[in-house]
Amino acid sequence: MMSSSPPTQARTGLALLLSFVAAQAVRDVYLRHLFGNLGLFEVAFVAFGTAAVVFGLGLLLFARHQIRLLRAAWRSVIVVNVTTLVAWVSYLASLRLVEPAAVNLAFTGIAPAAVAIWGLVGLTSGARAKTARLQGSLHWALVGIVSALAIIVSTGRSGFARLDPLTGLAGVALAAFSGIVITAETIVSKRMNEIGISALSIVGVRFSLVTAVAAAMVIRTPGGLAELSPGAIAQQSFIFLLVLVGPIYLAQAGLKLTNPLLSSVVSATGPIVTLALQSTVGIVALSPAMLIVTGLYAVVVIAAALTATVGSRASTADGRAVHPA
Repeated sequence: MMSSSPPTQARTGLALLLSFVAAQAVRDVYLRHLFGNLGLFEVAFVAFGTAAVVFGLGLLLFARHQIRLLRAAWRSVIVVNVTTLVAWVSYLASLRLVEPAAVNLAFTGIAPAAVAIWGLVGLTSGARAKTARLQGSLHWALVGIVSALAIIVSTGRSGFARLDPLTGLAGVALAAFSGIVITAETIVSKRMNEIGISALSIVGVRFSLVTAVAAAMVIRTPGGLAELSPGAIAQQSFIFLLVLVGPIYLAQAGLKLTNPLLSSVVSATGPIVTLALQSTVGIVALSPAMLIVTGLYAVVVIAAALTATVGSRASTADGRAVHPA
């Protein structure tokens, strides 16, 4: 069977990333609403437990030959599981505290700087050229944008429901921390892709630890989930598979088929789409401060991607906007 040509792959990757941008906005808004009925670990257990079962079966049925590669890369599998656990629990916790538009912006905004930070300790997905001064400045600008976001949210200038200042700061900080951790997971996943491990195989094994931890917490402190009927739990599992796990797979598959510049440009629209969705359905009011900080993020992350592409064509990671993938 002939493989897809590069232009076809690029178009497919672009379509997957555009789908991811739309799906993640729906995901975050839905999860924020759901936390009124279920606890953090209950959401994690149903969502990631469903993912572990569905994609685990997919791995066994359609990619069993990949199990040998996963065994050989067992250290990477452990790292992917640990970083997935830490990043997603932090991300879900941040959604409990602040609006999805702020969570998405803090999470994605910190990612390019996180790539550079992890690179300093040797965690890169390939050959890494010397970081240009302009690129480094743009990364610091993104850190400044996330810091400005924290101030906007905590001081009530975001157009969101007014929060206690410490709650706003904690929500943005958790989202940024999640972005830093998930960047490490994405780099390791990219390394696994480079040795022939598919996106399906990675998704099929990466949720084992977070499912086990969430299950232990649910058993220890039963809550709203215990009151749901089996049919209601099955319904929630299906919804989670669509709104939570679906975007994860779209992102991993899309990133694999596109170059860093294209993926960064498309991904830069993520916080804009999330903010637009929340304002369209009347959840938040558009405030000048949020519009400015979100627009600045998009401009800076695209500029960082352009700088990385021109100055470091050998790198496949610098400047890429990384997501909860």
